[in-house]
Amino acid sequence: MRKSTSIFKAVLIALFAVSLGVEMVSAAGFPSVKDLYGRYKFSGECSYVDMVSGAAGEAPVPATTDYNMAVLPGESENEVKVLGFFGYGGGVTLTYNQEDGTLKGETPTAVFIMGMNLMVVADAASTGGTVVFNYQVAEKDGKIQITAQNALEDVTIMDMENGIMGMLSYASAYTMTKEEVSYNLSDVIGEYDFASTRVDNNLLADASENFKLKITGNTSETVSSGVSLGNWFGVENTDVTAEFYADGGILVLPHDMKLANGMCFGQQPTEEGGYNPNEAPFFFVEKDKLVTPGYLVLDNGFDEVMEMPLQMSVVGGEAVKAGSSISSRCIKDVKIYSSEGSIRVDGLEDAEICVFDAQGMLVASAHGATAAFNGLKSGLYLVKFGNQTAKVVVK
Repeated sequence: MRKSTSIFKAVLIALFAVSLGVEMVSAAGFPSVKDLYGRYKFSGECSYVDMVSGAAGEAPVPATTDYNMAVLPGESENEVKVLGFFGYGGGVTLTYNQEDGTLKGETPTAVFIMGMNLMVVADAASTGGTVVFNYQVAEKDGKIQITAQNALEDVTIMDMENGIMGMLSYASAYTMTKEEVSYNLSDVIGEYDFASTRVDNNLLADASENFKLKITGNTSETVSSGVSLGNWFGVENTDVTAEFYADGGILVLPHDMKLANGMCFGQQPTEEGGYNPNEAPFFFVEKDKLVTPGYLVLDNGFDEVMEMPLQMSVVGGEAVKAGSSISSRCIKDVKIYSSEGSIRVDGLEDAEICVFDAQGMLVASAHGATAAFNGLKSGLYLVKFGNQTAKVVVK
């Protein structure tokens, strides 16, 4: 009878906690799955080997350690998305067990980024295996820490633009430590100057990797809602809805959303014949700016003549709030002229200027504040200087 009474009391306590919205913790004191959501600081030992020469060297990625990562809700109650490996925006979906604090998962292919010219993937599908992720969650010095129980090995990086092909690895025991960061939606709403870190593909007319990003939202309610981001790549009618996480200061975007102008933010949805291996992109909120490590895509279908997707896609970027004291990375007052068989670039501050044809082949280059390229065939060209790329039609 005493045992039955104890069980009955335990059930009542649990029901009472749920009614108050209190998160229950396991007997061992592990955090709840909702406690895991937020921004983390990655720390680990990364190695890189060039697949052509076999030589070890510095990893050609945005970051190898001491960078931000995001842990976000998955599709089911105990699933979480762990995103941001190597300073890119991709990652994996894992399952959390609060009873023992384990966070585990395995997949044939883990995609950290997959673009037109850049791919970072851990792939075991070709050998019939899986990529295993095994972590232990614990609290250390009052902060949640996620520690890898195994190494992350044989991650392939292929960067066709820079002629890079190699293998990345992290030794076991790399960690992700939760950061105490919080922002209000009112801190985020406004107009920003967005500058891309790297252009992956630019075949959309009138699209630019540097543009005015507009963010609106409803902050009059107790719970912020209705977050919208628009004017993507300077193209009209490209508003998308986003999820804002105050704890962690993270703004999560869709990755396959149909837009009012008929385009798609992200690659075309799978049910319409597209393939999108990339996770939803996101921004880390900082004071007067937003930073994304993700893959941002504006998709307008496929060009059957050129046999290429009509996309504007970039890898990473930074949006600086208009009127803030932070300087933007945008290159201003650059003028590009085209005439019969030639392209001229003026207004730079001494930069490498490259001209590519529509197939992405380098046809000419120069270094300086101004440059003229003559003897060009008629057609579409991409002129790249600094972190900008412009489309130019030569007649």
